[in-house]
Amino acid sequence: MRRSLLLLSLAALPLAGAGAQQSEEERYRRFLEQQERQFNQFMTAQDSAFANFLERDWRAMQAFAASQGYTAPKPRTLPRRTPTPAPAPGPRPSPTRPTPAGGNTPPANTPRANTPPVPVAPPDNVVANIPALPPMPPRRTTGTPGNRPAPLALIPPASRPLPARPVDPSMLPPEPAPAPTPAPRPAAPAQTLSVPFYGGPIPLRYTRSPLPALGSPVDGKAIADFYRGLASADWGVLAEDLRAQSEALALDDYAYAQFVLRLGRQLAGDESRARLLTWYLLLKSNVDARVGYIGPNGATAAMPVGTIVLLVPSTVMVYNTTYFTLQNEKFFAVSLDEAPSPDGLGRLFTYDGNYPGQPRKMDMRIARTPNLGVAAESRTLRWSYKDTTHTIEVRADRNAVKYLEWFPQVEWDVWFGIQMSQPARETLLPALRRKLQGRSERDQVNFLIRFVQTAFEYKTDGDQFGREKPLSVDETLLYPFSDCEDRSIIFAALVRELTGLEVVGLLYPGHMATAVKFRAAVTGDAVVIGGERWIVSDPTYIGADVGEAMPQFKTVTPQIVRIP
Repeated sequence: MRRSLLLLSLAALPLAGAGAQQSEEERYRRFLEQQERQFNQFMTAQDSAFANFLERDWRAMQAFAASQGYTAPKPRTLPRRTPTPAPAPGPRPSPTRPTPAGGNTPPANTPRANTPPVPVAPPDNVVANIPALPPMPPRRTTGTPGNRPAPLALIPPASRPLPARPVDPSMLPPEPAPAPTPAPRPAAPAQTLSVPFYGGPIPLRYTRSPLPALGSPVDGKAIADFYRGLASADWGVLAEDLRAQSEALALDDYAYAQFVLRLGRQLAGDESRARLLTWYLLLKSNVDARVGYIGPNGATAAMPVGTIVLLVPSTVMVYNTTYFTLQNEKFFAVSLDEAPSPDGLGRLFTYDGNYPGQPRKMDMRIARTPNLGVAAESRTLRWSYKDTTHTIEVRADRNAVKYLEWFPQVEWDVWFGIQMSQPARETLLPALRRKLQGRSERDQVNFLIRFVQTAFEYKTDGDQFGREKPLSVDETLLYPFSDCEDRSIIFAALVRELTGLEVVGLLYPGHMATAVKFRAAVTGDAVVIGGERWIVSDPTYIGADVGEAMPQFKTVTPQIVRIP
């Protein structure tokens, strides 16, 4: 590109001798090199100014507890539908009488032999009247496979292209004095390290470790000096490999933060520098991350003085965690791949200023699990429907389960929007699709609701995990127990995939159910949304068909959760 622009520029000049043309070309080449040095120096000055800011602008901040996802307790045991009592027997039928032909005819009210009884549909009941569906939340996409957002890995300033343009040689600055030529530094041989990451170790090359030492005690000056060391390090092939692997694995923001944290652990061997590297690379990927450190007044047994804490703003609300308010924005202390501190956070030192540019919030919406490598596991599921026992063998991805193990509790539409893994899609869906063939639309959904109601063992998150933890489809398939929101998530996914019907979540105090918009008329308990009937379908209410809400929720207006 530079050579083409150079030729265009020279073509506009009067013809001159070859020596003059060579001189102008050489001057222009040196001019471009000077401009590039100034560009790189500007980037270095930007990092230097930020490091200077970090030295002085730290202050103690008090943590706040984020709101709870659930405020009402869930049932410890599964509620079961009470069978409707059979109608009282009517008057005995009249005896048969002979016909003129000598045969017998049954009374008019006697059913024909072998005719199945017609099920009585529950009466219509409008549980709630909702004016319209809530708007769909925005989702950031970058055109990556499956529209999954993938952050940019660090790009060394020297590799960024300089915007070239034609320059009139008469406007070139005076010829600078020749600078002394530095002695060439021998290129360091590339080394390879392996970053442990779900499906297997990921190789990354580097010539020199970019991680400097972290001064003691850990304070604003020590962190500022650490930042200067990172900003002036030789990233070289490590930056190239980090970008390439980020794109190949289709890492979203949460997975990218996990990956660079594990990279830092491999390079540093200690958690503090690994977290600082994660902060630095998130900043370089245009994510508005912050760090803080625990001072004497905020120390606990689990988080001693000097502990580094990573803070990020989120595109969605994060529940059941602590946050700090910086410039009117919530910065959450998220746990990336380990249990958060049991003592929580109280007080730490952090800075209240932005990295130069326009950093964005961390995107916590997951369309599907990144390419972490498949670790398929099998499970046999059994359930009964209309006195027939069914059995299917399914597989799910253990790596998809591990990826979400410590994913924070975020808004419900995020969990409903997580797609099932390929092993689950290839086994669960075909097995159920075969069993739905030949059934009516209502019977198909009833079949699926009975499958979810009875093929999985029930236990609350508090009893199974000791904390609130929603489950994706793969997690419900592989964890031994599930509760109401987990069953609603998998039921909604199955109905949408296998019948094409629309589904919404119904969030009650201490309970989650769903509602289905049928194509045909279906009677029963319903919510009316925008003038359309959505039939209540509760995959936790054992024995209940579609159109049957739990008695305690028949007059409760639920919060509608729209599914992406």
